[in-house]
Amino acid sequence: MGVGSGVEQPPAQAGKRSRLQVWLLGLLPLALIAVAVAVFAAVGAPGLGQRVGPPVEELVVERTVLRPGQIELTVRNDGPDPVQVAQVAVNDAYVDFRSEQRQVSRLQSDQLIIDYPWVEGEAYEIILLTSAGGTVDHEIPVAVETSATDGSFYGLMALIGTYVGIIPVAVGMFWLPWLRRLRRQWTRFAMALTIGLLVFLAVDAGLEGIEVAGEGSQVFGGAALVVLGVILAYLALTAIDAGMRAWQKRARTGGESGFHLALLVSIGIGLHNLGEGL
Repeated sequence: MGVGSGVEQPPAQAGKRSRLQVWLLGLLPLALIAVAVAVFAAVGAPGLGQRVGPPVEELVVERTVLRPGQIELTVRNDGPDPVQVAQVAVNDAYVDFRSEQRQVSRLQSDQLIIDYPWVEGEAYEIILLTSAGGTVDHEIPVAVETSATDGSFYGLMALIGTYVGIIPVAVGMFWLPWLRRLRRQWTRFAMALTIGLLVFLAVDAGLEGIEVAGEGSQVFGGAALVVLGVILAYLALTAIDAGMRAWQKRARTGGESGFHLALLVSIGIGLHNLGEGL
């Protein structure tokens, strides 16, 4: 009987090779799409002729900065055609303004500096009139001077972060001895109450995020960008959780010190606080 020349691969190596093939098969359509888009852009998008008709002007106000005697608006072109702001009216009165660009091209942004003696606490309605006759309305419900982003501002943000993120956690740790002495059913009730609160916060933050995204520029995705962020965050946290579980398993097998557990806990708290802060 002859001896076969083939060499059987170890199960672990065969499993890694199988997973690599699965990833390559999943990335192949994405690579084909990227190549097709690159070729389409390189040849000048054949078949798509010049669009005719009146210009489509969609200008979105992304940010408002109030300084003494001055209103600064950051606008972005959300439409397909260039937009030129010809006049600006504040509370039905035309005012002088300055801009960095003569026209705002597609997806580009511009700063409009309006010289106006606004009064703190008052409401203002701003109308941007384009060269093609279109109007863009923007409302300032309550005029308040914008804080300067200097060292004191970041210090205030750090102080607020301490109030919100550190002090409540430290106070909550004082309940740990009490929770250890509770019966199992009461511990489950406390955990269920906490999970319910987190679900409420997730729903509330999601609805507010969709509302804010709907008011801004839609060319970058709008509300769909919020959903995409939720999906990516879930996938990223799932991958991190799987890696942390594998790390924990290796640490227990190797009999290493409790440093790994402390590090995993700090990573989890850091990821949670990062998402909550954003």
